[in-house]
Amino acid sequence: MSAYSGYYLDKEKLLQSSSGGGASAISEAIINEGGVVFGACYSKDFKSAEFACVEKLEELHKLKTSKYIETSKRIFQNGEYKSIYLAVAEKLQSGSTVLFTGLGCDVAALYSFLRAKNVDTSSLFTVDLICYGPTSSEVAKQYTDSLEKRFASKIIDFSVRYKKHGWTPAYIFAKFENGKIFTKNFYASDYGYAFSVHARLSCYSCKFRGKNHQADLTLGDYWGLTPDMKEYNQNGVSIFIVRTERGEELIAKINKNEFKLQRTDVDFALSHNTMYYKTRKKSQTWEMFDKHLTTKGLHYAVVKDQSFPKRFIKTIRPIIISILPNSVKNIIKKLLKKKA
Repeated sequence: MSAYSGYYLDKEKLLQSSSGGGASAISEAIINEGGVVFGACYSKDFKSAEFACVEKLEELHKLKTSKYIETSKRIFQNGEYKSIYLAVAEKLQSGSTVLFTGLGCDVAALYSFLRAKNVDTSSLFTVDLICYGPTSSEVAKQYTDSLEKRFASKIIDFSVRYKKHGWTPAYIFAKFENGKIFTKNFYASDYGYAFSVHARLSCYSCKFRGKNHQADLTLGDYWGLTPDMKEYNQNGVSIFIVRTERGEELIAKINKNEFKLQRTDVDFALSHNTMYYKTRKKSQTWEMFDKHLTTKGLHYAVVKDQSFPKRFIKTIRPIIISILPNSVKNIIKKLLKKKA
């Protein structure tokens, strides 16, 4: 295994990306060579997530930003929905170079499907994402429904990783047809709380962690960096964990004039990105939260799942952190390290 860190040199492109823009940088390289890219995108109404096939640079925006909800394993092509795995197989069989980006389970399922269909994978590159475990798509639907009701207008743009104050903390961003804009600290929202406590049941026993990652390359946010490190950028940094020679090929394709890429220490990277090899723990109240979500709604489920003091702390802490200058944050981090 080898590891790299990196981010877009163009500040605007970096701010439009969830982390450092690693997935977009690789996707751009594939498309510039005449290939196609498959990845997750929001539905047109932003109430669910599905897959899309991108063949032009100007369409890559569809795949940007994290979704944090389960993605339907389907894609809309030629006026109808079909299996995402079948769509990838058809592109490979037509002779196209294909980049597939998804969660670890998505990549494993794709390889299983292609083996069963005896499809040649010599022109396939795969990237999986360091995954905490997505929450139910019902969360996105109920949350966006509530926003549209509140603002009496349809959402025309939406993100759960808006960089309002840089890389962290993440903000929800919603733009409406009537021109109004809504932002809120992600983890201070019902959406963020649901993501933190209510993953798919299968995610609590994920089989595609650590050595069981099947993608050529794994991508995520490079957590653990501090402002005094040369690899740090306040607007986001990507971590690339390379597992195969084809993964190294993907790294080599990145345009180094537009993307700052450098080798980094694998052990340090993994020690601060534990979801690469660990699964999340199931909340003791998962069943009750799930019941309330489906019967009484997202907000009711969130309020019932925690006491007022816990909710207050969870809401106010990220807001306070977001307004502190980086110099103060750095001092606090150093004090905590000394205490540890």
